[in-house]
Amino acid sequence: MHEEQILQLVKEDNPANPLSYVHNIVKPLAVNVLNDYILQCDDCNICNCVKTIGYGNPNASILIIGESSLEENQENKDNNPINNSCGETLKLILKKLAINKDSIFFINSVNCFPTRESGQEIIKRVPTVSERKKCKTFLDYAIKIVEPLLIICLGSVATNDINEEIGKQAISEIRGNYFNYRGIKVLPTYNPKYFDYLESLDTMDEEYINSLRYDFFNDLKMGFFDLQKEYPDLDIIKE
Repeated sequence: MHEEQILQLVKEDNPANPLSYVHNIVKPLAVNVLNDYILQCDDCNICNCVKTIGYGNPNASILIIGESSLEENQENKDNNPINNSCGETLKLILKKLAINKDSIFFINSVNCFPTRESGQEIIKRVPTVSERKKCKTFLDYAIKIVEPLLIICLGSVATNDINEEIGKQAISEIRGNYFNYRGIKVLPTYNPKYFDYLESLDTMDEEYINSLRYDFFNDLKMGFFDLQKEYPDLDIIKE
């Protein structure tokens, strides 16, 4: 969309606040630019993979930050950050809570797929500090574009990218507690992949894992419902 087209839209719609109007209509263009930058990035040695990109409504009131691209993204050659096991868990909760999907924008802290060798196997690992720092530019850009009222961080990696001091603490200690980032309310909680990891350990009690899932569900519910209560004009929860 060129400047002439934007001006023509403003003339046709005659909005009460032209600056705000223009700001909102160029947000999708800014997301396209962001995603192009992500896909073209080759700044580190894990860039040769199927990357995830920003996904959702650029005018959303909620930004959800995950950890990284996952195995399913690689296998299916899918750039969507929620077309994986982590995303399926989120989708189920959003449906159960009747959350309007247009109120959410998704992006990962690290858009690539960090791996390590384990014998003959290549398995996912936690992103390094260096990898996170190189991807932080994209995360910062996403926050500036979307301008969310609430950021939900899934796990320690996402939380650390927003606040290093808070992110250093165990996610079990900080989950469900709000903090502030540049005037934006932030809510850390578990990453759903953590539950899969715990289930892979024979020593973990299923009742304990389910209690963590329950905490995760309630954290999200609190975040969505608190924001809807604070901003009743927003269409976060569908009637």
